[in-house]
Amino acid sequence: MALNPRQQRLVLVMLVVVGLAAAYQQLLWSPQQQQIAAINARADTLDSLNQLAKADMAKGNTSRLRFEADEFGRQLTTMRRLVPTATEVPGLLDAVSMAAREADLDVSEFSPDGVVPGNGFDVYKFKMGVTGPYSRIAQFLANVGSLERIVQPINLSLTPTARKTDTKPGKNEALIDAHFDIQTYVAHATPSASGGK
Repeated sequence: MALNPRQQRLVLVMLVVVGLAAAYQQLLWSPQQQQIAAINARADTLDSLNQLAKADMAKGNTSRLRFEADEFGRQLTTMRRLVPTATEVPGLLDAVSMAAREADLDVSEFSPDGVVPGNGFDVYKFKMGVTGPYSRIAQFLANVGSLERIVQPINLSLTPTARKTDTKPGKNEALIDAHFDIQTYVAHATPSASGGK
């Protein structure tokens, strides 16, 4: 059955409308519905926890609630000590760079690799490359792991170097290029954390 030009245009318009509707549903409506469902689930959880707290208060279990509140306060203090704020990231990067210098490594790369937004934290990523003997690279990674703030070296790749460097290997040591990513977690600013009480 051959379609005349008018019918062909109608079929084409219908396909475009169906395509736009499908795109809207997939790109806008579905993600928003998922977000709304997550918010509703969180609200239901908080509501049920509030109901339990009210029931405990009615029973006179205030000492347990105070203990839990104190414990949550200690955990929050620990989290604030381990997780940097956005303004502390440059100092943290300086500390990583200092750890490389303390291990007597040549830094061949240190560049931002983007920010991955998250629910409670954003992940700040950086690409890094250093050259030196294996033992010094291990020392450097240990120094990074012992920083006061959380910094994770990930995706480590080690290869023999062909670069000319100022670093001289020790006896029975070879120079290695280490390429890896480092990432740290930055808490979202909240009114209480940013000083707006």
